[in-house]
Amino acid sequence: MSALRNNSQRDNSLPKSRILRGGRNFARIFSGSDRSSGNCTEARYLFFNQPDDGLKVAFAAGKKTGNAVERNRYKRMMREGFRTSQHVLLDRVSGSGHSIHIVFVARRGIRTTSRIQSEMVKHIQVIDEKFSQYLKLAPTA
Repeated sequence: MSALRNNSQRDNSLPKSRILRGGRNFARIFSGSDRSSGNCTEARYLFFNQPDDGLKVAFAAGKKTGNAVERNRYKRMMREGFRTSQHVLLDRVSGSGHSIHIVFVARRGIRTTSRIQSEMVKHIQVIDEKFSQYLKLAPTA
């Protein structure tokens, strides 16, 4: 019961300071980044030796995924999936002296809330494993 209580007491908010902004950041991520792919979502991510950035995320859906209402719905579902399991990455990034930039992209396919949330958890686990490998190889700040 206490483990459940501790998880529910976590701050699952996604403040604006954690949202990735700027065309230069997006160009950098889409030109040369690692990726984790699922059936209906994709995660593109880069690791940096910049302790002041921390964890920055963005959510995108191209026009091929549907009209504006559908694209916004998919982005809301991805935000919710990330928001509820972001603590895994936040714990890893805090105090590491490094940063992670992630862009989650909605893809064509059957997109249900449960499917998107399970894929978001999978993406976060993959990024967490890759980041721990990166920390072993990268020099400290």
